[in-house]
Amino acid sequence: MANLLRAEHQTFTYPSFIRRLNFLNHGSDLSDNIFTVFARCDRLERLTLIGCKHVSAAALTNTLPAFLNLVAVDLSNVVNTTSGAIVGLASVAIRLQGINLTGCEQVDDEGIIALAINCPLLRRVKLSGLGLLTDESISALAEGCSMLLEIDLHNCSLVTDVSIRRIWTNLLHMREMRLSHCSLLTDAAFPAPFGPEYHTECVNPFANSSIKKENEELPPLIICRIFENLRMLDLTACPLITDQAVAGIVSHAPKIRNLVLSKCALLTDRAVESICRLGRHLHYLHLGHASKITDRSVRLLTRSCMRIRYIDFASKSNSTFIVVHYFLPPF
Repeated sequence: MANLLRAEHQTFTYPSFIRRLNFLNHGSDLSDNIFTVFARCDRLERLTLIGCKHVSAAALTNTLPAFLNLVAVDLSNVVNTTSGAIVGLASVAIRLQGINLTGCEQVDDEGIIALAINCPLLRRVKLSGLGLLTDESISALAEGCSMLLEIDLHNCSLVTDVSIRRIWTNLLHMREMRLSHCSLLTDAAFPAPFGPEYHTECVNPFANSSIKKENEELPPLIICRIFENLRMLDLTACPLITDQAVAGIVSHAPKIRNLVLSKCALLTDRAVESICRLGRHLHYLHLGHASKITDRSVRLLTRSCMRIRYIDFASKSNSTFIVVHYFLPPF
């Protein structure tokens, strides 16, 4: 195929016919001299390079800016991807709606900020494992890409409450949020529960504050709107969140289907009681290694959430085998 695209005399303008390229099954074989040929595909809309570890940083930097019409690109585990390549792509692919940078550990704030500035139509952004990212780039995404539906920040260990608050404040259509292993997150990253003490007609003016002095706590995030579209929230191994965060999440996102709170060791029965308010909307619940949860709240959960399809209570030292019977169908 590459040889045909190189040919000077072609029966048809083949490069202009190509709208999608998927190299998933050729990740270990794709080399620079083949990949760069596809820069001629000036109408390319979707590009998948999962696991193409032999494509160099130079080839990516020189080739990606050739795809002006790109709508979705998957660079998962393309280990040579740099911020320079992402900046070049963002400068031309202004219609980009989805990007997957999972495992691209060399990408830092510079590349993500370029996406936030130049690609306002972004809907899905996966940044799992990008340990160099800070609040600066995540805040830029929250402010510049108002149409975001999904964001994956798994193991972005430098991300703090400041940028997550901006996601809640600015992104009204969010469907999926993966914040697992963001160990710096606290209750301040999430909306405060609805209650008399929070009655107000506007969003907390301090919600977006990025100025936080050492040892100074952020004010409660007061948001007077419901996130009707949020269906999935993953907070695995966020060890600092407490029952208060869960109460705030449930009160603002009452239609969550998949809630992952594994290894959130500070959660107690109060958190489960808040989750019960999700009722029939809850389908998947992960509470493994939340050792303070007991049978009492689990029984309440079984009566309140009758459509649960999967539930994880692994390593519950305070729960007994009797709770299992509440989830078994009658004989």
